[in-house]
Amino acid sequence: MYQALYRKWRPRTFDDVVGQEHVVSTLRSELALGKLAHAYLFTGSRGTGKTTLAKIFAKAVNCLHPTEAGPCLACEICRGIDDGTVLDVVEQDAASNNGVDYIRALREETSFTPVSAAYRVYILDEVHMLSIGAVNALLKIMEEPPPHVIFILATTEVQKIPETLLSRCQRFDFRRLTQEQIVGRLNVIAAAEGARLLPGAGERIASLVNGGMRDAIGLLDQAMAVSPEISAENVDLVAGVAGRDHLFRLTEAVRTAGAEEIFAVIDELYERSFDVDRLCGDLHTWFRDLMLVKTCRDAARFVSVPSDLPRLTAQAEGFTLPAILHAMSALQQAQLSLARVSSARSLLETTLLKLTDPRLDDSPEALLRRLEAVEARLTQSVHARGPQPLSPQPSAPEERPSVSVQPPYTRPPAPRQMPAPASSVPAPQPAPYPAVPGPVPQPTGSVPSEPQREAGAEPSPAAPRSEGETSGTGVPDGQASLFAPDDTPRGNAPAEPQAEPVPAPPSSPRTALSGSAFREIAQASAQASPIPDGEWSEIVAAVGQTNQPLCGALFGSKGYVSGQRVLISGSDFFLRMIREDPGAKKSLKAVLAAHYGQSFGIGPYTAAPKETPQDRFDRLASTAASMGIALEEDGASPESIL
Repeated sequence: MYQALYRKWRPRTFDDVVGQEHVVSTLRSELALGKLAHAYLFTGSRGTGKTTLAKIFAKAVNCLHPTEAGPCLACEICRGIDDGTVLDVVEQDAASNNGVDYIRALREETSFTPVSAAYRVYILDEVHMLSIGAVNALLKIMEEPPPHVIFILATTEVQKIPETLLSRCQRFDFRRLTQEQIVGRLNVIAAAEGARLLPGAGERIASLVNGGMRDAIGLLDQAMAVSPEISAENVDLVAGVAGRDHLFRLTEAVRTAGAEEIFAVIDELYERSFDVDRLCGDLHTWFRDLMLVKTCRDAARFVSVPSDLPRLTAQAEGFTLPAILHAMSALQQAQLSLARVSSARSLLETTLLKLTDPRLDDSPEALLRRLEAVEARLTQSVHARGPQPLSPQPSAPEERPSVSVQPPYTRPPAPRQMPAPASSVPAPQPAPYPAVPGPVPQPTGSVPSEPQREAGAEPSPAAPRSEGETSGTGVPDGQASLFAPDDTPRGNAPAEPQAEPVPAPPSSPRTALSGSAFREIAQASAQASPIPDGEWSEIVAAVGQTNQPLCGALFGSKGYVSGQRVLISGSDFFLRMIREDPGAKKSLKAVLAAHYGQSFGIGPYTAAPKETPQDRFDRLASTAASMGIALEEDGASPESIL
């Protein structure tokens, strides 16, 4: 009868054990010194040698001629333990014999001395499956056992064993075998059995067995039944998993948003009755390898199949790290949901389709990818535009009604603060931002210069003109120009040096304005100077280089220039951040200073309260009065003027 390879090649001495040197060395020392414990606990994942090493140790403590490698395998005790004729070594499965009655019977047996061996050894496998009553029955005998009894407990889930039982045992943790250890052992077995592992086949087997040698030898046994020349494709065939090429194609389809390729590959695997749960796990491992390539300098040490490293490296160039983490999270969630859905295939297809476009997914990982794409576009736009000027560029002034100005006048220096008129008209409120680039209001009429005011001189009267005579610009007299044609400052740009004021020609002490001219002043006062959208986007992108949370809070905002301040209409989150985080305000000020070449204050922009026509009329009338301008009594109401 054919004997399975994992039984035929089961280790029989300490020298045959692979990957558990820390356990073997300790047990050898105890045997050499004669200091044997009464209870041992072997814990680790399946297929790592727990039960095998327990049987080797049971033979070693009873062997008539022990050697450095453990049991001699030639004496009657060693042969009897191997063929089951020595009754002093008992191996039981606690998963099926987990009742309290079984443990009570075992406790009664321990009072008898061994029949032929030196020690009665009890090997209890999967001991975590014992019931609470059985554990309690086992505690007393393990605490004070007879000197001829040794307990060896084995388990894959040590966290389920009560602490009272753990404290009575000498614990050994078995490690998962590395890929090199598994491949080396498989090559030895294949050569002895007349087979040969082709390049990549051993690594493929090792990647499928999760560090268990027994599973690796069993998979080798299946592959040898197909062909003595064992290739990676044969391993995938007998294991019932998708090949590495299929994994590469699916991942590449996710990268290039190739939905049709995703459906084609899954349909091909579906016809071969592939396991969806296994495929999700394999894809998760593939994206894990991409993550390792993306983050580690020496990724060959950690990837599941080192022979895939070249194409993993090439494929990782097309993925960002957030996209890889998003894929790993989505595939893991799909595996958890497989047991609750009626169509596993549809679940896998929709999961991969969401990975092609993060807009189809509302998970936090997908939102992170979308934010990353926005940041990348902003950064690319800034680099494409190149360095920007330090001061804002003036835009073309808006067209306004052309009104003349008396030629001899130039713009006077800033007037002194004038007291409010006796009529107690409220002072004009400052606008939330300065006027847009364009003409600036210029007072008309006889406004005395500073030297004249200080000397107490009276302004000279203006030269009289005949009715209909123009002032040199084609505009009839009486409609004085509201804006100097060459005075077009933008925002906070430094004003050009002005000439010394020229004494006004003789004119009346106050200039009369018609209702239409007064209406133009009202329109000019309502205009603003917002920062252009393109320029504001560049400022926001520059903020993202130093303060990404603040950059995110600025999305959808708009900036306005108001003298030496920049006012921002943003969300409540932005306003709270500026108010509570000094670092955020400092970052924004630094970017504005670098962009415009001078320092700015910042503040929130809120629309000015809505004024009634009478309010605006009174405010402008007060301003006109302080500038020596009087409104003509032409019967126009505030509503008709404003």
